[in-house]
Amino acid sequence: MLLANNGDGEQASAWQAVVPYAREARLILTVSAGSRRPELEAADRGADGTIGALLAIGYSAVADGTWARLKACAKDSCQFAFYDRSKNASGTWCDMAVCGNRAKAQRRRLRDRQNS
Repeated sequence: MLLANNGDGEQASAWQAVVPYAREARLILTVSAGSRRPELEAADRGADGTIGALLAIGYSAVADGTWARLKACAKDSCQFAFYDRSKNASGTWCDMAVCGNRAKAQRRRLRDRQNS
């Protein structure tokens, strides 16, 4: 789903791929006294609980409008999840100094080989 947020794939298909996992991850609705809205929480521990917690985070991000800024690094060897803090939400890599620099250097080397 986070890769789709970064332009790698179609959003609806990415959400649909999560449905089988969502069936196994038991989520509960909680309402705290100071909260303005109910929250989802994972009811289980272990792998199903982890998946449930991640789904709850995704649901909350959609509800509060921050979902589009949750992305996965575009570098194939990384794909680390990150929050895009760029002004126009155009971030592609988890860290420009590491993954972004490596991706740009790799493209440059490929271009140089093609031109020589």
